[in-house]
Amino acid sequence: MANRNHLRRHAYLESLLEDTDTFLGGRQLSLVHADSSFLLFDPRVPNPWLSDGGQVTWLLSNQEQIQRQGRPFMGRLFGFPTGEHRTLEEQRIFRATVKAVLHLQMYEGVRVAILPTPAGTQLNRLNFSLLSEGHFKVAWPAWHYYGSIQSAEARRATGSQLLDVLSRFSEIAPNLRWLAPYRPEHFARGIRVALPGSWRAFLHLLHGGRCADCNRQVKHLAHVDHMRPLTPEESPYHRIAAGNSVLFNLSLLCSGCNLSKSNTFATAPEELLGRIAPHPSIFAYLKRTLSYEPGRIPHSLDDRLPPAGEENVDLSSPPQ
Repeated sequence: MANRNHLRRHAYLESLLEDTDTFLGGRQLSLVHADSSFLLFDPRVPNPWLSDGGQVTWLLSNQEQIQRQGRPFMGRLFGFPTGEHRTLEEQRIFRATVKAVLHLQMYEGVRVAILPTPAGTQLNRLNFSLLSEGHFKVAWPAWHYYGSIQSAEARRATGSQLLDVLSRFSEIAPNLRWLAPYRPEHFARGIRVALPGSWRAFLHLLHGGRCADCNRQVKHLAHVDHMRPLTPEESPYHRIAAGNSVLFNLSLLCSGCNLSKSNTFATAPEELLGRIAPHPSIFAYLKRTLSYEPGRIPHSLDDRLPPAGEENVDLSSPPQ
């Protein structure tokens, strides 16, 4: 049954891609996909964006559609759970998972929005896709997508279903927190660049306003820290690569912890990479995206890791 549901999910995504293709070229085209996968977070189960090759292949196809359209017409809305109680280790896994998933979306040119969502919210409220082309609108109400019981076809909404999706989107739209997209300078190593205010607000939300090191409440006095320092301390034994300003490398620290950390490592951002992305192809691709700006690598899954010397960040090998 699990394999059958897995295949149905992939068929659903392929069907949605084909439907979207018919609208490419429209000057006013916009498309939003709502995603509730963060609301189902379990530290023992990797997020589907980091463990399901079909899901990532869909994302790469989204990137190809954005390129064909010639502008970033696609957005993905992620329900973000608030008020959850987690252990410190679970918090580390959750934060790494969220940053990795959002990083992949932004890397492929998909606009990203966070919707703070209280515990107990019905999941089907955040499982839909909505396309607009001028006054024309069409929706795909994927009510049970993450429950793995969706049919194999991405069926367009009926009249009443469309009205329901439009109503739900209008309800959540004012509360969406859109993240600024990546710029080429965010991938530059060893160079300090201005960080968007939306990223800072997101990190406060992700960390619950607490320091990632000492867990103290920091409110608005927090420092945005580069986990892999922009100018790491020199070592006579091995070369340490400088960090960059991609979302995955950023964290929230109180002023005391940030000053004591200076240019050393508090926690290497790649420490949990193998745990949150167990799929070898996704692991290898995520590893590349953390180092190279989008125009420098092929947008495809590949089990092969970069040859020695090509990757200037020393990361652990993917799990066997």
